[in-house]
Amino acid sequence: FSSVVWREAMKPILRAFVRHSEAQCGEQVLGYQVAAGAAAEWSYLWDPGQSDYSPSHRKAYRLWLTQRYGGDLERLRQAWKDPTLTWDAVAVPLDRTRPRGAWSLLNPAKDQRLIDYQTYHNEAVADAIIDFSRYTKEFLGEIGRDKIVGTFYGYYFWDAGWPCGYHNSGHHALAKVLASPHVDMFCAPYSYQEKAPGGHTHPQFPHG
Repeated sequence: FSSVVWREAMKPILRAFVRHSEAQCGEQVLGYQVAAGAAAEWSYLWDPGQSDYSPSHRKAYRLWLTQRYGGDLERLRQAWKDPTLTWDAVAVPLDRTRPRGAWSLLNPAKDQRLIDYQTYHNEAVADAIIDFSRYTKEFLGEIGRDKIVGTFYGYYFWDAGWPCGYHNSGHHALAKVLASPHVDMFCAPYSYQEKAPGGHTHPQFPHG
């Protein structure tokens, strides 16, 4: 989600898809649902694995930290309780998961390193959603169409019994996406956890 190359490569494809859709059946299209990531649901991964350790993600995370701390390395060292830390040594933490049954809340007095990464980890997804939604709306405006743009996001139920929902979903920057004028609608299921014979679930209802 942090890759600028990926975002730029996808934009002409998105543009071509919208142009084709509007030309073929524009009168029947109410809007567009932008999607990417695991299962097209704006997630890094829907299983216990971890991500993202790509060079683009690490580079973007360091830039985000630089901006967050005003370029002041000493402030970062104090926050992370690491007097020898350098900008180049900043890495995606391997210890950001929580074992089953462990206390899940993070303490800023000793866990700021993990808090900072988790914040960025989720904001990277939110920024990608907002970026693609804005681009879709801009192109629709160029061709004289006024339509809604929606997305899959805000799957908070995963935290119950799904550890990956906490550390790897990317769905915990909901306030940022809600504040964006480029996203008109959300689709999020109430629950998947009982989606089995004899269980129950609800589909992804749209919410304006």
